[in-house]
Amino acid sequence: MKKLELALNEILKTGKGKSILLELDAESYLEINIKTIKKLQKKGLSGVYISIQRPFKNISSLLKKQGIDLNKLIFIDVASAVSKETQEKCKGCVHISPELDVDELVRA
Repeated sequence: MKKLELALNEILKTGKGKSILLELDAESYLEINIKTIKKLQKKGLSGVYISIQRPFKNISSLLKKQGIDLNKLIFIDVASAVSKETQEKCKGCVHISPELDVDELVRA
């Protein structure tokens, strides 16, 4: 989290758009994602959430319960394509086509 804090301070200091990519282990990714998103939103930032493990419907309700403003996030829902789950049209969410090689996207 210290590296994240340093990156956030640099972004806020320069005022330029940047990307921060976190690679997290499967056991703690959700907890760390929630803490990170809260920290970003507290600093007035917004972003893109690429959902690979949980479909939009599932992850959005979890984040909402944690007090995260979903209007400050754009979701890219990869998980629904992988699970062949119905992809409902939702404001702020882009679904990946099941016809794409989702495994290749996840590896990338």
